[in-house]
Amino acid sequence: MKREVWRGQNSIRFIYYQYKDSPYYSFLILFIVICVCLILIFNIIIPQVYNWFSIRDETIATQGRVNTLRHNLDFISLQVNKTTLENNRQLALRALPVDYDFGDIINAVAISAVKAGVSVDDFNFSPGQVSKASANSAKAGRSGSNLSEIKVNLSLTGGVKEVKKFIAEINEKLPIDEIENIDISNGRSTISLIFFSKPYKASIIRYDEPIKLISSENGNLLGTLSEWNLNMNALSVGDQLPQASSEAVPLF
Repeated sequence: MKREVWRGQNSIRFIYYQYKDSPYYSFLILFIVICVCLILIFNIIIPQVYNWFSIRDETIATQGRVNTLRHNLDFISLQVNKTTLENNRQLALRALPVDYDFGDIINAVAISAVKAGVSVDDFNFSPGQVSKASANSAKAGRSGSNLSEIKVNLSLTGGVKEVKKFIAEINEKLPIDEIENIDISNGRSTISLIFFSKPYKASIIRYDEPIKLISSENGNLLGTLSEWNLNMNALSVGDQLPQASSEAVPLF
């Protein structure tokens, strides 16, 4: 017997009415809904959520940078004394100059000699090595600091007490120095001093970071250097500077 085929039997509407009461129809609809939801979640919702969080984080970071810049501007405008800042810079450069300052070195030696009551019979300069390797091989206190050195050899006339006072005085003068060697015999003393210089290196300033105040340790150091500087300026020794011997004329 030939099966009769109805028109529209294979259409979607026919299939719907044929299977709408079947238990598989509900599972099929649920499966399609779940697939559509997963597609929407992974392709639209989750990327949008990530994008929202990214925009929020960038907004917070930008606002933080703006607040930091505003704080730095207020700090520079209201709290920083430009005169004091410049004085501290000049003081630091005098304590550790960019290049050798023979005038300050001679002045420090002369003032120390006058205060200690010793006479400087002779002196000469001996430029030291200026390479970084030399600085690294120096004492631990200046290891790796890229310091340049110049040695000053002094010949003094005075007793042990006066020489000790001279050493104490020269250690509190600018520029900063270090005693390398002392030889005392028969009322005459030979002292080797090392003065330092350091090339200036511009600081890298990040404008999105807060400006840091001078630490208490560095503040105390600047105060000490300022006292030494005032003590040097309080005594004029223009007519009491030692005269270098003829053997010491070539400085280099």
